[in-house]
Amino acid sequence: MDEDKYWQTNTEEKQSNYIISTFVHALFTNKKFKERFQNEFEELIAVHEHYSSHIKYSKSNFLDFKEVIDITGLARGTIYLQMKEGMFPKPIKIGKRRIVWTPESIQEWIDNLVKKGE
Repeated sequence: MDEDKYWQTNTEEKQSNYIISTFVHALFTNKKFKERFQNEFEELIAVHEHYSSHIKYSKSNFLDFKEVIDITGLARGTIYLQMKEGMFPKPIKIGKRRIVWTPESIQEWIDNLVKKGE
């Protein structure tokens, strides 16, 4: 999805999740970035704690692919790649063409990313 279109069509919470996941990814892939933005990362932790609470109180027992994309800010292909590499929770197959995740598994993945960056 075009980044400009993403900003125009998604809520503030989804935008925050996108920023968080992009920032966390940069922290793990770029040492100079981590050193330069350590203070911002501490603020990120506070934002994470605020926005991650909505996962814990999800109305559904499962999160579908669209919800996982919205929560994590990752692209579908990135999620598949990270699952293949063992870096993202495996989904639960509930139909021929339908997969879901538990809110707890996604929350745990987010919490682990934040812990790794501390």
